[in-house]
Amino acid sequence: MTVLTRQLSDAWNAAWEKFRTFAGEFAGDRAREMDSSLIEALNCQFLAGADIIEFYFRRNRMLNGQGSPAAAADALEQLVRKQIAISDRMAELCELDPRLGYHSEAEVYKYFPEKLRWRSKALRYLLDEEFPKFRQGLAQGRSPSELLEEPPRLRCGRRYEAEGYSWEAAADGSFLKITADLDKIPGEKADDVLTVFVGDRLAAQRPWVINAWLEPTRADAVDGMRGCATGSVRELDGRWHVEFFIPLALLADADCCRVGLERHVVRLDGSVTYFHFPQGEYNHDARLQFGAYTPDMMAALKF
Repeated sequence: MTVLTRQLSDAWNAAWEKFRTFAGEFAGDRAREMDSSLIEALNCQFLAGADIIEFYFRRNRMLNGQGSPAAAADALEQLVRKQIAISDRMAELCELDPRLGYHSEAEVYKYFPEKLRWRSKALRYLLDEEFPKFRQGLAQGRSPSELLEEPPRLRCGRRYEAEGYSWEAAADGSFLKITADLDKIPGEKADDVLTVFVGDRLAAQRPWVINAWLEPTRADAVDGMRGCATGSVRELDGRWHVEFFIPLALLADADCCRVGLERHVVRLDGSVTYFHFPQGEYNHDARLQFGAYTPDMMAALKF
């Protein structure tokens, strides 16, 4: 995505630069001047979109220990400076052309001069306050992860409790093993499924989703991870015992990932009860390929 959005931005920007060589010929023609402002505004949006995606790409590489943190900070700062210039110019264009920023289907302005200048102010704060703090932390020998991320909430080898079940994780250099023990829930059920979400440390990508069916079939069934993960379900001491083996090669980071568990029980009348770890109130309305997943359904796990 980083490459494709930059290609789109570069192509539009090249066309804009060519258009600028003769745009002055339309001075005084209001309709053509508004066309010009629209073309420039689109150029600003494409530039901004490409820069934003590149910003997160570079930041994620830095947090994953790739490359020089100091060099990455310099590159990120330059992207922020470009964004300030783009926001300021977009504010000027919106004042010249009131069509810009209006979303006809939503019947609202998605951006407008005041919002764009507020954005510039927030970005300047980032330059004046946050970047110096970050560089100072690097000079003190702290890692980008220590400076920008919260410490992992979860650790391998520790047991964690949720309503009606407990689980733990272990990593042996080749596999991440997740083991869960679940209470049996009485009554007839149409489904009783344990789902495990496994994602990258920053929750930047859609997670792997793995399912284990407990009832009614009790099949040793696992899906997701393109068939690379394996799992099993069996009875142990009057509870369901589930084990997943996930190749570490499937995970983006060498020492950390994100994990979340969700058990959902479907009764014969169609009612559904959810049991989450981390616990919380989550919206279970499906959203296209993401299903009902949201990043807060997972927490960072340190291997």
